Formats: sequence, structure tokens, C-alpha cells
Amino acid sequence: MFLDILGYICVMVSADNSHSRANWFGFVSMTGFWVTGILLVFYLMHIIEKFHMVPWIKVEFGYTALWTFFYLTAASACAAWGGYYAAWAAAAFFGFCAMIAYGVDAFFKFKGMRGGEIAQGERNIEVVGDNLQSPGAY
Repeated sequence: MFLDILGYICVMVSADNSHSRANWFGFVSMTGFWVTGILLVFYLMHIIEKFHMVPWIKVEFGYTALWTFFYLTAASACAAWGGYYAAWAAAAFFGFCAMIAYGVDAFFKFKGMRGGEIAQGERNIEVVGDNLQSPGAY
């Protein structure tokens, strides 16, 4: 989240912040900031546990994988103009760092998804059955 907001600030304080590259970077960084913030609140308030029927690991894997690609494109676009604007070079740096962070998180979500892990908490399933006792051995 910090890399998202730092990259956004860098690109928005530049002299050419109305360029389409800056707008793309702003969209990627602010959407990443807010979605990550909402997911953080969901985890802190245990909302993830309440909606256990949603495949949260798959949802988060899709989000982090997509945002890894989006940050690759946005940071590359800023890096191309980094020689003209120092703020864009700084935004590209923070964008590539965020890309790595989202990529590592996507890797861990993928491993968790393959391992059958749940997003948060423990799920105890009680099997209710009849209490029939088997006859003893002869």
C-alpha cells in the first residue's frame, strides 16, 4: 500500500501529470491502494471468514497477478519518460517495487491455492451422525 501511494504522489507532483501515462499510472496505483486497503479491512474484521463460500485465495491470486502485469506496464511507461522528469523516474522505481511485491504475493497465493489452504482462520466441520456402537468382537 505504501508503494502504491508513494508512486501516485511522485507521478502526480510532476510537471506533466495530465499525460496519459501519468493517468494510467495513477489509475493502477490508486486502484491497487484502495483494493488492497479494502482486503486488509476484510482480514482485520474477519469478514473473509464470514464469507467462506467465496474462493478468496483464487480472487486474490487473480487480483495480484493482474496488478503485477498492470504495474509492469505502468512503471515501464513512466520509466520511458524518467529521463525528462525525475518524479516519473521515482514513480517508475516505486512502480517496479510494487510490481515485485504484487508478484511475490501472487506466487504465495498460487502456492496456497494449489495446497488447498483457506484464506483465513480454521474451518471445523462437525459430522453429525447417529451414535451407534458396534458390537464387541467375539
